[in-house]
Amino acid sequence: MRRLNAVRESKEPLKIVKELDAFPKIDDCYVETTARSGGVSILMFACIGVLILSEVYNYASYEVVYEYGVDSDTSSDLKLNVDITVAMPCNAIGADLLDKTGKHNIDHENNLSETNTVFTLTDEQEKHMRNYQKSSRYIRDTYHSMHETMWDRGIVIDSSAFPHRPANDKHQKMLAGFEGF
Repeated sequence: MRRLNAVRESKEPLKIVKELDAFPKIDDCYVETTARSGGVSILMFACIGVLILSEVYNYASYEVVYEYGVDSDTSSDLKLNVDITVAMPCNAIGADLLDKTGKHNIDHENNLSETNTVFTLTDEQEKHMRNYQKSSRYIRDTYHSMHETMWDRGIVIDSSAFPHRPANDKHQKMLAGFEGF
């Protein structure tokens, strides 16, 4: 008996769901089917089918079109910035800047700047660099892909923590007179 009551109770929620309808049905006595309305329905289904097929065709058959052109404007200048670090004194380095014909030397006093730099580290800077390399090696060896994750996310280690060269350093005094060209 219990089982029979359980079956009856389970049908009641199903009946409630069946009766729940957002769009109530129209009685058949109010519906009139004609050949004209059937033709309109067939025409609409055909239009929908053609639209679907054309969209599928456009998606499946794409064509990449490459278009190249030559810049014929020879009067414009190309601005080019090159940053090169060379371990040599500035007075030993020269640059020949020529135009596109290779004959005319371009004014490089105004277009080229040289700045002296020091390539040796102080003892404190070397110690800091060794510690940085050791910690980077530890991260790379222990956590394998951690250095790639840090690189991909753009994590930058604070460069202000790197010790600066003291003001009374012989290299710093030498650079004071050569700040530019």
